[in-house]
Amino acid sequence: MRQVESEDSVMIVDGSIAEKPYTDENDILRWRYDHSRQRNVKGLNSVTCLYPSLGMSLVIPPWIVTG
Repeated sequence: MRQVESEDSVMIVDGSIAEKPYTDENDILRWRYDHSRQRNVKGLNSVTCLYPSLGMSLVIPPWIVTG
């Protein structure tokens, strides 16, 4: 990432919840607040990042949020 770092670049971060209402709750699938629905939903929370710089975009692999 340092090779394409630029003063004008920003990191774009997107969090999302894949709703799983019929799956048993565990360490990964749990109740979370969904701001787009204004309520709690049971599901998988993941985060994805994108770093656009110098005419290209680097995608940082998504990760699962636990806890």
